[in-house]
Amino acid sequence: MKAYIITIGDEILLGNTLNTNAAYIGTQLFDINIPVLKTSVVGDDNSLILNELKYASEVADLIIVTGGLGPTHDDVTRKSIIDFFNTELIENAEVLEDIK
Repeated sequence: MKAYIITIGDEILLGNTLNTNAAYIGTQLFDINIPVLKTSVVGDDNSLILNELKYASEVADLIIVTGGLGPTHDDVTRKSIIDFFNTELIENAEVLEDIK
């Protein structure tokens, strides 16, 4: 099994936030003998996210996406994931209640 870590967010690209998630995930994968082929940072852009997901799906068995899920005005991650899997979101009342 080979892994690919994608971090999404302009704040990472701009240097405003350190990419500690990718470092932590990479260490955890190493500890369980899963090599990381690549870790990448993609800005908040639907087409860039889709391209990165497409490439990752061609070379890796496991794709981990981190970042990009905040309630910011520029968040496009959710739409990109929906587009990539050609699906739609469905609200799960039990999960929503757990979150509340």
